[in-house]
Amino acid sequence: MGKSYDWPHGDGMLVVNKRNLRKEALILRGKARPARWTSRYGSVTFNQHGREFPLGGINEKGLAIEVMWLPETDYGYPGERPALNELQWVQFQLDHFATVSELAAAVERVAVSKVYAPLHYLACDASGACAAIEFLGGRAVLRRGGELPVAALTNSAYSDSLGFINRLAGLGGNLPIPNGPESLPRFARASYLLSRAPAKGHLTHAFRMLEGVRVVEPPPDGDPSQWQIVYELGQRRISFRMAGSGRIQSLSTASLDYKCSTPAKALKLDPGISGDISRRLIPYTTGLNKEIVRKGLRPFAAWLPSSTLDRVAMYPDSLACVEDAASTGGRPSGT
Repeated sequence: MGKSYDWPHGDGMLVVNKRNLRKEALILRGKARPARWTSRYGSVTFNQHGREFPLGGINEKGLAIEVMWLPETDYGYPGERPALNELQWVQFQLDHFATVSELAAAVERVAVSKVYAPLHYLACDASGACAAIEFLGGRAVLRRGGELPVAALTNSAYSDSLGFINRLAGLGGNLPIPNGPESLPRFARASYLLSRAPAKGHLTHAFRMLEGVRVVEPPPDGDPSQWQIVYELGQRRISFRMAGSGRIQSLSTASLDYKCSTPAKALKLDPGISGDISRRLIPYTTGLNKEIVRKGLRPFAAWLPSSTLDRVAMYPDSLACVEDAASTGGRPSGT
């Protein structure tokens, strides 16, 4: 599974998230009832807006989830369901589920209480199963199996993306594959490259595909590609590189310590690093989180008060390590 993260800046950190942590969702806008749960699985995530609010990652069972911008998103009204914000939704799924099937069966269990971003999500697991999850018309729309003939997302609704590529040569039509940084041309190129992928995943081919959809235009014409990430789901391995560097950094996640009784680990993302980063992981600190939150949320400083930034930065300090998560089953309260 590959992800090209396109955004104005590439600041962020890698976080090793622990199992058996008791959590209550952080609701920043509105009066939704916060979800409560205990993490069942550990995970490794890419975070630009603070620990527990990832842009994507992979858990110890090989389930990976990534986010993409979708202007048409309508999360709907939470009502009586427990809720969490649009980024903590990713952490919630990684905390709970080992497979796409498990995620699909529970996708309506919690609601999204939006802070800012209209998002849709792509999830894949170690078996190769994938699902696209969109919130359209106020409800979750999940596609998998035969409803997901192309396991890809850009920044258009999946139905619009499929309709677009059906007209293109090699994908059902006769028009040429388009260039350009726009969402539908990038989906078309990703689809074409996927249709010619080797029978078994190859890291080199995955990075080549990500190069095929890389955005180089700076704002306001585009958001350049900051991170290129490849998850080898069966091997529980992450490889990634950052803008301005061809150096690949890698991490085997299978042998990491996910016990909540030991200090959490993190790594500030640095394009100057290469190779195995396992020995570069350092103990997580609130100070590091504050730095990442301030940098990550600076584009929104005009409407996010300093007190809100502090709440986001301090949120991980509210997590409690519990000896036995089986008593809750890892389920959100109230469902």
